[in-house]
Amino acid sequence: MTLFETEIMDIPELQVTLGQNYPNPFNPSTAIEYYVPEKNWVTLSIYNVAGKHIAQLVEDSREQGFYVARWQGVDDQGHSVASGIYFCRLRVGKEIVSKKIVLMR
Repeated sequence: MTLFETEIMDIPELQVTLGQNYPNPFNPSTAIEYYVPEKNWVTLSIYNVAGKHIAQLVEDSREQGFYVARWQGVDDQGHSVASGIYFCRLRVGKEIVSKKIVLMR
C-alpha cells in the first residue's frame, strides 16, 4: 500500500553561516559558531562600534564544516576591552557576514 509519492527534491547547500555568539551579553568569554561550506580562507575578527579592529580570532584555511571560536574579551595585545557593543565579522572567501555582540564587565 502506497500512502503518497513525491518527486526527488534538491536540498540546497548550506551557505556561509555565522551564528549568534553565546552567551550574549557575555562576561568573561563567549563562543562564536560558524559554518564553512567548502574549503576556503577564513578570517573571524572583532571590531568596535567605530569600526576599529580589536581582535583576530581566526585567520587560516578551513575545510568544509562547523567550527567554534572563543573570544575572551581582549584585544590582539591581550588587554581587556571595555564593556560595550562589538561586531564579529566572518569572511569566507568573498562572502562576509557580521553579528553584533555585547560585552558586560
